[in-house]
Amino acid sequence: MIDRFHNLYLNVTFQLWKGDGFRILELLDKGIIEANIIRAPFDSAIYESITLPDEQRYSYKTRL
Repeated sequence: MIDRFHNLYLNVTFQLWKGDGFRILELLDKGIIEANIIRAPFDSAIYESITLPDEQRYSYKTRL
C-alpha cells in the first residue's frame, strides 16, 4: 500500500514514530509531525480527525 502511494506521490516522504498517544500529540502540537494515528483519547475540538475501520488483531502460534 505504501509503495503504491509513493509511486503516485514521489515527493512525499514518511518518518515513523513510536510512542504513547500523548507523546505523539505533543509532537503534533510542536509541528514536528504533520499527521498521526493514535488510539488515545484526544480533544476533538482541537484536532481534525477521521475514524478508521476497526482494527483486526492476528495471533499465531508455533510449535517448538
